[in-house]
Amino acid sequence: MKNFARFLVLLLILAGAGYLGLWWWAEGQMADALTQTVKNITANGLYTETDDGITRGTSPLTASATINNLRLTIQDPKIPQGITLTIPSVALFINASKPTLVNLTWPSQIGISTPKGDVAITFGSAVETATLDMHAVLNREPYPINSANFSATDVNVLASSGSLRVLHVDSISGSLSLNRDATAQQTAYQFSETFNNLALAPLITRIGSIPFNGTITQFGLAGAISGPVPADLMAIRSQIMALPADDQAGRSQLLLQAVHEWAAAGGHATGSTTLTIGPSTLNASGSVAFDQTAQPSGKADVTANHLDEFTGAITNAYPQTQDSISQAEAQFSPYLTSTDSGGQTLTLHITYGPNGVSLNGQPPTPMPPLNWDQLLATPPASAPGDGSGAAGAGQ
Repeated sequence: MKNFARFLVLLLILAGAGYLGLWWWAEGQMADALTQTVKNITANGLYTETDDGITRGTSPLTASATINNLRLTIQDPKIPQGITLTIPSVALFINASKPTLVNLTWPSQIGISTPKGDVAITFGSAVETATLDMHAVLNREPYPINSANFSATDVNVLASSGSLRVLHVDSISGSLSLNRDATAQQTAYQFSETFNNLALAPLITRIGSIPFNGTITQFGLAGAISGPVPADLMAIRSQIMALPADDQAGRSQLLLQAVHEWAAAGGHATGSTTLTIGPSTLNASGSVAFDQTAQPSGKADVTANHLDEFTGAITNAYPQTQDSISQAEAQFSPYLTSTDSGGQTLTLHITYGPNGVSLNGQPPTPMPPLNWDQLLATPPASAPGDGSGAAGAGQ
């Protein structure tokens, strides 16, 4: 019996030591992730960064790491004094009960210093969670997650060192999912984001005579991209991030090469947006798919209701817009209808492809083929380093 008790004690000691080792490793991984994120942000020279160091947590039930007093300054010759973003703290933590769920917490206020004054962004709450892809974690791949969710409430943008509210947002929410191994028939990346009740301050609304109380009731974006995921996607991302901030041609070229590889393998994507202002709601959605020669085809749908009330409010607030709005209404008159429930409604249905472009069922007009050879004619960009473009691939 004594031997059995000793065995149990030894087992508990080994289990405890193993747990502490795992806890210490997890905190080290999170500290490395914060360090690497800062390196990625500053790699192209657009930002310089200072901070007060990274601290680890002390609770044995929670592995955590926090970067303190993070300061990012934009280096732009047009702004000699620079613009500095100050984030008091950003913390990552994992609870022992949910070891694959990473939580990220933001501070209640972020400061922005500019040559013309200071701005503050405050949050009632701001949290983000991400589900880890353990295979990617163990292989030290960049951005090792399967999915993430973000939410913020009671968001305010304050000017004059926090004394003047410029903008208020009731809530912001978003989500994304990522499948690194997606085939052409599977979804590789999917996202959605929604803003509710974006309202300018009443003082600004009155001074600018802005209709609808200066409020956007809702704005939403969503999209999905299919596979196949390029085998070197993360290396391409690192190369793009490592290029100088002013090398837009180089960045575009690397991105275009990746898009062409994706399109040639049968890639397809969808997207949608919703915008509600005053009485009117705009809904738009579209899709694109590529054939074996990487030529696009797809469709787009757009609807907007109560346009008569919307444009009436705009012209009442800004009479100088009357001529422009009248011209737009005349141009879109074939696609406008009127109902008791929807008021004046715009409806557009567009299809496009090798047979041409068709609007609301009309005979198609020719659409020139997409000339990938011409688009890709620019010499490939080189990442900093030996000129091979390989620099930064491990970031």
